[in-house]
Amino acid sequence: MKLFAAFNLYTGDQGKLNAQVGVWADELEEFPLYAIRKASRWAIRSQEKLPTLAKFISSVRVAAGDSVYDRKQLLQRWLAGGI
Repeated sequence: MKLFAAFNLYTGDQGKLNAQVGVWADELEEFPLYAIRKASRWAIRSQEKLPTLAKFISSVRVAAGDSVYDRKQLLQRWLAGGI
């Protein structure tokens, strides 16, 4: 069910809408909030319809920038005692 909920087919079904919101929240929780907000502004201003989850995640990654992921890896290595 969650797999199908990730696709943006609007059916007017409140249950499906709730499932879609849940899937999007699960998939986006690892990203910084500022990047999600920036990508959402880009989507609202430049798209005629809701982007796919995969397309939106790509935009979030661009909005976050490469240095965010580099710092995250460095922090994870430090926490694991590898530095």
